[in-house]
Amino acid sequence: PQFEHFVLPGDMMANSVQHIVQDSLGFLWFASEGGLHSYDGRSMVTYKFDPLNENCISDDYVEWIYMDRKGKMWLGHYGGGLTSFNRSTGTFKRFRHNPDDPHSLSDDWVSMIVEDRQGQLWVATHNGLNRFDPATGKFKRYYHDSKNPRSLSHNLVRSLYVDSRGTLWVGCGFPWMDNGDMGGGLNRFDPKTESFTRYLHQPGNANSLIDNRVRAIFEDSKGNFWVGTMGDGLHLMNREKGTFTRLRNRNNAVPAKPFLKDNPRNAFGQVTFVFEDNRGWLWIGSFDGGLNIFDPKTKEMK
Repeated sequence: PQFEHFVLPGDMMANSVQHIVQDSLGFLWFASEGGLHSYDGRSMVTYKFDPLNENCISDDYVEWIYMDRKGKMWLGHYGGGLTSFNRSTGTFKRFRHNPDDPHSLSDDWVSMIVEDRQGQLWVATHNGLNRFDPATGKFKRYYHDSKNPRSLSHNLVRSLYVDSRGTLWVGCGFPWMDNGDMGGGLNRFDPKTESFTRYLHQPGNANSLIDNRVRAIFEDSKGNFWVGTMGDGLHLMNREKGTFTRLRNRNNAVPAKPFLKDNPRNAFGQVTFVFEDNRGWLWIGSFDGGLNIFDPKTKEMK
């Protein structure tokens, strides 16, 4: 692969890109710590927060972008809640946590957004999972309950994914937990009972998650279900059995290190995303560990 260095307009924060999507018109959208940027192939437009303008994004720190089935854009902000953007009218609407409203967003630190088959939006935050009904404009919150094993495994929700079967998967845990709290886990949501099945690290069980802090969830074109965690953990999950096969590195080493070369700077070793290209190769992102390509046919990293 050949890479071209592309600089967004603005300072260092504007070039700290968290997420990229392409819309149906071919526009590229960049979520950065310094605002939202759109690129039409020729020119760049930047959207930033303006305290004097109610028709703008909720916060400059944009962590996630999601395009729903109706073409509306949703922005998740780190500390700034949720923003919807109607591109046809050029209007923005903000959703923030309101401690006096139980039907508001549970927390303003938003990690990810997905849409299920029923058109409901799911919003991952640092304090609970939210289901948003566009028809009513209300949020329903889901929290961890230490007395209920069918509740969410952890309140810090970091990743969401809806698979080809329509099942919602929820990844919890954060790499830099305070007070030594390394909780998290992978959760499968049951819409009939509105409860969760948890999948957690089990010491001594090589078929469990290598680490509870889950960031990457992805289903490839062959139906393989991949889960990326902290601890250099890339797993292939058997959803029927609820077991995990840890992807080993080229030297067949344990614990699972999906990276071609050990990076001495990679103290955290977190898999951040998995993506499949049109050749069937998996592109694996890692925190401070570079970009890696895995060929499922040869079982080799490139």
